Amino acid sequence: MMQSLNVGGLADVLSSGKRLQEYLYHLWVKAALFPNQKQLVEQWQHCITDSTKNLAEIKKITELNAGVEQPALGLLQSHFDQFVSLGNVLLYKIQEEDCLREEDYETLALKHRQFMLQLERFEKAFYSAAGHLDSLTGIRTRHGMMRELEIEANRFKRHGNSFCVAICDIDFFKKVNDTYGHDTGDRALQAVANCLIRSLRSFDEVYRMGGEEFLICLKEADKKTAVSVLERLRKAIAAIEIPLIGYKEEILQITASFGVAAAEKEGSVEKMIASADQALYAAKQGGRDQVHLFERS
Repeated sequence: MMQSLNVGGLADVLSSGKRLQEYLYHLWVKAALFPNQKQLVEQWQHCITDSTKNLAEIKKITELNAGVEQPALGLLQSHFDQFVSLGNVLLYKIQEEDCLREEDYETLALKHRQFMLQLERFEKAFYSAAGHLDSLTGIRTRHGMMRELEIEANRFKRHGNSFCVAICDIDFFKKVNDTYGHDTGDRALQAVANCLIRSLRSFDEVYRMGGEEFLICLKEADKKTAVSVLERLRKAIAAIEIPLIGYKEEILQITASFGVAAAEKEGSVEKMIASADQALYAAKQGGRDQVHLFERS
C-alpha cells in the first residue's frame, strides 16, 4: 500500500540537495585554485556533512513510500560517495603541494555531473509520482483510482477474489471549518488520512476523493471482513485528538461515517461506488459515526 508521503518536505530536501552539491563542487574548485586557504578546505568538510545529512533526509522521507524505487537511492548515495572520496584525495594531494593533472579535474567534474544527473532523475521520478498524490494528506488522489479498482474488479471476475469498496466521510466537517478555521480543518484531514493509513491492512488502498471524503479499497475482503475492518477504523478516528490553540476547548475530537459495498459478478466499479455512496448516506441519516453495509433489496 502506498504510504503517506510528505510531498512538500521531499521537494524541499531535493532542491536543497542540488544547491548543496553545486556549492560543494564550487568550493572544491576554489580550494584547488587556492590550496593555502585552510578556510576553504574546512568549508568543504562542513558542506560534506550538510550534504550527507541531506541525503539521509531524502532516504528517511522516501523509504516508507512504496512508489519510490529504492535502488535509485542507493545509486544516488554511491555517486555522492565517489565524488566526496575523490575530492578528498585530490585536495590532500593539493595540500601536499602535488600538482594535479588535467585528467584529475575532469574526473572530479564527471563525478559531480553523474551525481547531479542521478539527483535530477530522482527528482523527475518523484514529481511524476507526486502528481498522483494529494499535497495535503500525501495519499493518492482520484487520478488513477478507477484504473486500480478496475484491476481489482477483473481479478474478482476471473478468480473470485472478493473485495469491497468503502467511502469514509468526516462528520460535521463544514462545522469544523466554520468554527475553528480551515487550518484546523486541514489538520483534521491530515489526522484522518494518517489514521486510515496506519489502521488499514498492508494490502488495502486509500484515496482522497475530494473534500472530506476518502475511498477505501478493501482487498480479499467479504462483507463481514470489510465491516470488521471499517469498525476498527471508525473507532480509531473517534480516538483522534487535535489540539486547539486560542479556543475555549483544548482538544477537537472528530468522528466519521462509512458506507461499504461488496463486489458483484455482474456489477461495475461505478455501481460499487454508487452503492457505497448510498450506504454512506444511510449511515449519515442513521446518526453518523457508524458503518453501514449496502444490501440489495
